[in-house]
Amino acid sequence: MQEAFARFTEKLVKDRQTTLVNSSSYDGGYIREYHFQSQVATVKKFDETMMDNAVSAYSSFMKGEGLEARDRTSLSLSYGENNKKSYDISYDRNYSYNVQLLRDPKDKTKRYAYVLVWKKSGDKAEGYALSIYGHDPQVKVSELDDAKLIGTPKSSAEFVQAFSNLRTLFVKQNDEMKRELQFGRNFGRTTSDKLPMLTAVANKMLVLCASYGSLLNNTDCQLVRQTLQELQKASGDKYVGDLMRACSGALDIVKPKP
Repeated sequence: MQEAFARFTEKLVKDRQTTLVNSSSYDGGYIREYHFQSQVATVKKFDETMMDNAVSAYSSFMKGEGLEARDRTSLSLSYGENNKKSYDISYDRNYSYNVQLLRDPKDKTKRYAYVLVWKKSGDKAEGYALSIYGHDPQVKVSELDDAKLIGTPKSSAEFVQAFSNLRTLFVKQNDEMKRELQFGRNFGRTTSDKLPMLTAVANKMLVLCASYGSLLNNTDCQLVRQTLQELQKASGDKYVGDLMRACSGALDIVKPKP
């Protein structure tokens, strides 16, 4: 999606079809805004590309030109340092809307927001395209701080303490995610807002095991392996479960079984 947005906006600029361009970066993210008057076919092609990528989005909204937005009148997208700013989008029945929110596969605490708003004006298409990248507002900063490793473990006991802290947070997020999914199935919902945080915690556990697993004595190592197996079985997400398996694999490398 990122490449498709870049190709679309580069063509707009190259063909001198932009009427306004705003671009700014901030710590951990950016916002790009392009207002345009272009060929209908060019805009429609990008609109269809966004629809094709909707299957990968954790949240999306689409409305055709001339249709009502039903229960929605506006949308606000957070951005900027600590998400202190917002980009507000008001819905107009005369415009088409395509909004896709996708998480960064390399960092589950970050998200991409892609927006296309346009309408036909004679034989042209006019509107704007927007791209925002930054911290996912659905992942609380305080929770991310809890997931950070405090200091560097220097002994088996310190490793177990750090691992236990992450395990507590993992269980909390995993249980809440399962409850959300169970409740959401009644309304056709298949994703949970807790997944980014759960994935972040699992990644921290993997770093801990791979980087400091050699500190473990045999007794503590056995305890950690057993706990990882339990977390893998309890995980409400396959990818997170695979990360728990990867943690065990990392221990096998740095701390071979006796």
